[in-house]
Order: sequence, then C-alpha cells, then structure tokens
Amino acid sequence: MKAAHWLFLSIIMTMFNFVHPSTILSKELKMGFFLNSPHVIRIESKQPVGAIVDWFNQYIAPQINADIIWETMGKTVPRLLLDLKAGRTDMVVLLAKSSDREEWIHYPKKPFLVASCGILVKKEFRLDAIHSFEEIKKDRLGFSVGGFIPKPIKKANLNFDLIVGDKRQEQNIKKLMLGRLEGMFDPQDLVLHYYAEQFEIVNQTKVIKLPVKPVANYTVFSKTSTESDLVEQYEIALQNAISYCPIYSF
Repeated sequence: MKAAHWLFLSIIMTMFNFVHPSTILSKELKMGFFLNSPHVIRIESKQPVGAIVDWFNQYIAPQINADIIWETMGKTVPRLLLDLKAGRTDMVVLLAKSSDREEWIHYPKKPFLVASCGILVKKEFRLDAIHSFEEIKKDRLGFSVGGFIPKPIKKANLNFDLIVGDKRQEQNIKKLMLGRLEGMFDPQDLVLHYYAEQFEIVNQTKVIKLPVKPVANYTVFSKTSTESDLVEQYEIALQNAISYCPIYSF
C-alpha cells in the first residue's frame, strides 16, 4: 500500500514538472532598441551600451517576472515597429506614442521620458527662438528615416533631409557644420545637447525648441506576444524606480 502511495506521488510530481514549467521558470522577453545616443550609444560584445540600458537593467528589470534579453543589434524604427507587430520583438525600450500604433502596441499609463522637440543650428543662425513653423519653412533639417515626427510638424511640411544608418547623427552634424543643412532635428532636445557636447561644437551651435507640445516616450510592449499583466508589472516597477532614482540624467 505504501509503495503504491509513493508511486502515485512520484507520478504527480513528474507530471507537475513537465506540465507546469511556467510556474517555475520566468518568461524570456526580447527587448528591441535603436541606436540613439545618449540612450543607446553603441554595441559592445553583442550588448547595447547607454544610459537607458544601465537605468533599465538596474531599476526596472529586477522587478519584472521575466528574463529580459536585449537583442544583439539595433534596428531602424520601421523594422522595430514591424517586429513588434509580428511579435518577433516583445518590447522596445523607448518609443514615442502615436494613435496609429495603439492597435498593436501596449502603452503603459505613464511615459518613461518627456522631452521637447528642437533643432540644433549654428550660432549665427538668424533666429534665437521659433514661434511659427513658417519661420523655418525653407530651412533644410537633418533627421532619420522612420524617426518620430509629431503631427503638427508633419502638417507644417518642413524641409526634412532624411537619412538612414547607425551614424546618421554624426553625418547630420557634419552636414550642418559644412553648411549643407541649416538645422538638425530631434524630438528630444536633450539628444541635440548631447551630440553638441560629444562633437565639441557647443560653442559653435545652439539648440532652439520648436513650438509644439513635448513628446512622451514609453517602454512599449507587443500585443501579439505579451499580455497586459506584464505592462502592469512594468508600471509598478517604473513607479518604484522613480522613487529610487527620480532623475534620468546623462
């Protein structure tokens, strides 16, 4: 009788280990990103390096019940969006919000980062402040193919010079300093300040904010491959992280 009892328990335990691995092992999630300093500066040993990577790994990831695996290479924004939609990428660490993406992307309630749109121009640029898009209608502005442009700026039909590649910011800086562009656009003016410092052109340039509402950026989740409870975990983690480290500084 005892032998039968222990045999029964052994079968139950074996079934539990095979049928319910999810109760023991956490899910593995693929984190996507695009190279955009200072958030993600470069790839080293197939791992992204940058301020947002360090901050996320230290303050967010330990609070989420999943193994977050950073993808080994950056992608363009259009490619990231396609992979999110298909569920090939589960998360993207930083992405602006737009209504056309909400059908297939989980957005948390609170943004990770809010920043002003701006342009980096030479010191001698004719304006120190911009009150209307008409003032810069004819100026050539460098930016990235697939990068986020707020609707009011799209509607203004500004003269964007769009390029691709991991070194697109460096190329735009060179074109600006050579006079082939009047300005370099970014939806986050802090990115422009960062590049001005990195390329040691702070004394030769200035950053001018554009007359549009600040842009909210989020860590986002694929509706194809993730559930809403993961977003809830993230939201709690973000709130806790803000209390640990309220300033995301570069």
